[in-house]
Amino acid sequence: MSPKPHLAIVTLLALLTGCAADSRRIAPAVSMSQEEVGKAMMAAAEPGPMHQWLAQDVGRWTGNSKSWPGAGSEPMVMPAEFSVRMLLGGRFSETTYSADMPGMGKFEGLALTGYDTAAGEFQCTWVDTFGTTMMTGSGQRLADGKSVETNFTFYCPVRRCKVGMRQIVTRDSNDQQTHRMWTADMESGQEYLMMEAVYTRAK
Repeated sequence: MSPKPHLAIVTLLALLTGCAADSRRIAPAVSMSQEEVGKAMMAAAEPGPMHQWLAQDVGRWTGNSKSWPGAGSEPMVMPAEFSVRMLLGGRFSETTYSADMPGMGKFEGLALTGYDTAAGEFQCTWVDTFGTTMMTGSGQRLADGKSVETNFTFYCPVRRCKVGMRQIVTRDSNDQQTHRMWTADMESGQEYLMMEAVYTRAK
């Protein structure tokens, strides 16, 4: 006899069968047995190769970050570091980030990253001490097999609307990474490189 499904699985089954509290979220009907639904949910809950790939970042990383407040501006250079650990049985990675921003003080950030096996995409949420917004994004591993491109959206307090930001993290080697971010220039609206940082794994 198979074990009873976990409470979380039961909750998800209820959502799939139309018991969601928010009636505005309408999903297409499915014709599956409870056993088939349970198997699909259990398969989606198991960590896989992409989670193992995320786990390769576990540890502490240090480096220097360059950021540009606008296209064509002089870069601001600062030392930065981050640490990564895996959570919830290897399903998600938590990244804690810190840097000393010239003239602005200490900057701290927190990212939660996972790979949704059902959706087939990386998903990330970012928060930091320089704002009260939550950036959310999703992305894919690129064809080079060593980079992940993530597209974020967040509410811009200057533009007073949601805007986008694109990030590519590349593993140059097991012990070195390059992070790059692009966003729209405030004046021209054209995408430009706003941040670039190279990190090495602390021994």
